Amino acid sequence: TIFIQKQKKIYAERNNVQNMLITQERNKQNQEMSEAPTIDTSDWLTYRNEEYGFEFQYPRGSEVEEDGKWVGLFLKGSKPYKESLLNFRISDSISDFWDYDGEKTLEEYIWKRAGNYNQELFRFRDVKETKVAGQKAIQYIDYNGYQGHDMVNFYWQYKEKIFSTSSFSNSKKEQTILKSFHYF
Repeated sequence: TIFIQKQKKIYAERNNVQNMLITQERNKQNQEMSEAPTIDTSDWLTYRNEEYGFEFQYPRGSEVEEDGKWVGLFLKGSKPYKESLLNFRISDSISDFWDYDGEKTLEEYIWKRAGNYNQELFRFRDVKETKVAGQKAIQYIDYNGYQGHDMVNFYWQYKEKIFSTSSFSNSKKEQTILKSFHYF
């Protein structure tokens, strides 16, 4: 839509120089992660959610917590959340989001915040399209997200539900967990 195109343009203009420096640092980190040895998942466990029809693998020694439409993975004995590996959330619509502001699509919701990242609540950066479980997804980093920590987020839709993940890093372990996510 025209709105999304405008927001993408605003986002690009505001982020040009600053994002170049941040992106160079992130690319360096990603290259280091991609050069890291592949993680052995042979002893990992599988989390399966029958209600929403998905599953993913996670490291032995992690704790899984569920609360309705939320699933959290934690390193054993590592609470509070700063030690979490990955959080999954299932929403019925974007109107469920705490900062919903009348957006009609998930894409509009993300790009509106990306285009306005200088405002106090909206810090979405490094926004890009990707795929999760074969579905078109949007990835972004929320700088100074939860309790002042940067958070890597993915949002995508599947069968009338909105799925999202968030984590405090984009480590090889977290990438491996997300790559194992699939629907059954």
